[in-house]
Amino acid sequence: MGNESTNVVANESESGEELPDLRFHDTTPITKSNNKRVCAELSPIQEQQINELMGNEAWNTKIEDMIIKSVNNAVPKIIESVITQIQSTMIGTVKQVVGAMKEEIIEQVTQDIQSSELRTTLRARCEAELLENYNRRDNLKIFGLDEKTHVDDKGNARPESAETTMENVLQLAKTINADIDVKDISIAHRLPTKKGMTRPIIVKLARRVAKIDILKKKRVLKDSNSPIMVFEDITAPRAAFLSLMKSDTRVSGAYTREGTIFYTLHNDKNIYKINNLYDGGIMLNYHIKDVESCFRW
Repeated sequence: MGNESTNVVANESESGEELPDLRFHDTTPITKSNNKRVCAELSPIQEQQINELMGNEAWNTKIEDMIIKSVNNAVPKIIESVITQIQSTMIGTVKQVVGAMKEEIIEQVTQDIQSSELRTTLRARCEAELLENYNRRDNLKIFGLDEKTHVDDKGNARPESAETTMENVLQLAKTINADIDVKDISIAHRLPTKKGMTRPIIVKLARRVAKIDILKKKRVLKDSNSPIMVFEDITAPRAAFLSLMKSDTRVSGAYTREGTIFYTLHNDKNIYKINNLYDGGIMLNYHIKDVESCFRW
């Protein structure tokens, strides 16, 4: 009790005048029991100081500068971190894309090279085929004409001789009323075929008009339902290409004349012709491998 009277100054003086409310920290150690009392006594001062500081423009400017400085110091680090992450992600993505593009480009270049080589090879083969087909322009192939075997002196069956084959061809020409004779035929012989089947005949005519006359009059065979068929002698690739065209739903008709392929399209009255098979494939928009497959026959 005696200590409290010496540590706190009374609010009134000896003369009875009211003194200002002065509070100060006691220099004696503060025990745990009176901490709350001291804090309660100090809080008005702290609040007053904070209010004074908040109203101090210089202090506010200083705080703003400190905040701006802190932000300026932090932002570059944040930006650097974000950029690093973006770069890392982008580099990884770019590597994946470039890797995929690289494989795709290599594959495309390889295909282009192979396609170019195939086109060059195919073009050369088509040129050679065109020449071979031209050399056959005077030839005819006859299918279904029975062979006439003969028995030799020893009683053995012998295949049809070249002379007999020639006679068979002349007899066929007479049947369809074609105006030819033995002088119009340069060569006539049988071609190999599968065992048990009638061998076809290849005929090389000396006159182009004789060939044309036979082709014009061969319709008699079709009208009479004869098993005998007469065709122009064309190369195997050209025959395969003609077969490809006949399976094309756009093509309404296809045939050959003098080795040249003629064809028509549905809803189109024009007649188109093909000499070179390579050019024909381009005209009909066939895939290069489709044309190339015609040479595998």
